[in-house]
Amino acid sequence: MKLLDYCNINSVRVKSYEGEKEYVATGDVIDNIIVSTVNVTYDKKPSRANLCLAENEVLFAKMKGTTKVLLGDNINSKKIYSTGFYCLKPNDKVLPKMLYYYLNSIHFNLQKDLYCKGATMKAINDDGLKKIEVTFPSIEKQEKIVSYLDKIWDGISNRQSTYDDLEKLINSKYIELFGTSDNSKYPVYKLNELSNKITDGVHSKPQYTSSGIPFISVKDMTTGVLKFDDCKYVSEESAIRYNDRCNPEFGDIIYSKVGATYGRSAIIDTTRFFSLYVSVALIKPKRDLIEPLFLNYTLRQPYIKNQADKRIKGIGVPDLHLIEIKSFDIILPPISLQKEFAAYADKINEVKNECLSDIEDLKTLFNSKLKEV
Repeated sequence: MKLLDYCNINSVRVKSYEGEKEYVATGDVIDNIIVSTVNVTYDKKPSRANLCLAENEVLFAKMKGTTKVLLGDNINSKKIYSTGFYCLKPNDKVLPKMLYYYLNSIHFNLQKDLYCKGATMKAINDDGLKKIEVTFPSIEKQEKIVSYLDKIWDGISNRQSTYDDLEKLINSKYIELFGTSDNSKYPVYKLNELSNKITDGVHSKPQYTSSGIPFISVKDMTTGVLKFDDCKYVSEESAIRYNDRCNPEFGDIIYSKVGATYGRSAIIDTTRFFSLYVSVALIKPKRDLIEPLFLNYTLRQPYIKNQADKRIKGIGVPDLHLIEIKSFDIILPPISLQKEFAAYADKINEVKNECLSDIEDLKTLFNSKLKEV
């Protein structure tokens, strides 16, 4: 059977309203949580702010390579959403929670990505959605599956919460040692002055291969951790050619510069050979002046994000040009203090990595259970 045998596309548009409503763009949803919103009036809302979500309906992001899903409840049904989402209204053949979990599964997202279309930002459309196949069991069996998946999902959420708390702990230590941009006592330098090289990845679209050398884009590092589990690949010959321009190495920093998730950093913690797409900037710090882990957390500070927000270019697809990244103002404490912070962060990151490992194991269990569907 087809997915749309179990649900309808709900295209209810936003009707005129008084005052303000919270608007949720696709970039405002991370790990199925609304992390930010913008209050908008009806007259001044963005044109894309034109989708409604009712209770027990399910939203998911259309864009290829993204898993962002929301189940309508009493709180988020009062918000308005970007048309970059699809809204599905389940019928009596599927439980809303069953549909929610299925849209989070690797089985759905592999089909979704297969049918995505578009020249630049690929996304699924109505024709693609109509092709997606699934057969849900009886409602009685769905109830048992959902009960089992609830326990796995709670485990994932608990470990993610622990991970987030540990990240906050590192950030608190950063503030304790270095202050904020408003009260820091340390000198300020341009990022370019503290780097041996700042560049970005391949500008032309590569010829992908089914295996080979990992080819990293924004989607593979926006969580703050460099991941290879869902990346694309290029041939070794192509990768060697690409790395004449951009050669990522252990201890370098990568920084997202294109799209809704611009302004996020990750440290390269592997010696694995890989290449970068143009959506990712590569920063090679002068390690006698600035500790890479300190720089990584500095780039995550609000005062850096504010600089990025003021310098972003582009109307449709945001693009942070290299010249703007090079001119970021960066505080520079003594290297001994930077190393003290890095040693602290390293210890916390060991525990964070254990949380990530647990999350991946639970996701594998989650997807194996959904194979029964």
